[in-house]
Amino acid sequence: HGTATCTDKWDVYSIGVIMMELVSGTPSLGGTYPQPFTSLVGWVHHVMKDKSFHVCPIDASLPTSCHGYALHLLHMAYLCTAQSPAKRPSVHQLVGLLKDLEHANL
Repeated sequence: HGTATCTDKWDVYSIGVIMMELVSGTPSLGGTYPQPFTSLVGWVHHVMKDKSFHVCPIDASLPTSCHGYALHLLHMAYLCTAQSPAKRPSVHQLVGLLKDLEHANL
């Protein structure tokens, strides 16, 4: 049967999507994305894989001084939404990444 079970890796994926929405100010589905993207996750994955930060989905209302943190959050969100659950960080690892970001001097 094709039923999915909820796991920590599903939770991490959801957290990643929420992080993308918060940083970009764009809904994960049904928003306006540059062509050819149909989702926020697809757009962020493209930006992170190709390092095309000039089209990075960072909310324009965020102060420029926050863009370094926003980019790091998008990178964490990218890791959290890896296609393979095995490649996603654990909740514990994600908390560690967020704590590291709290003390970063960006």
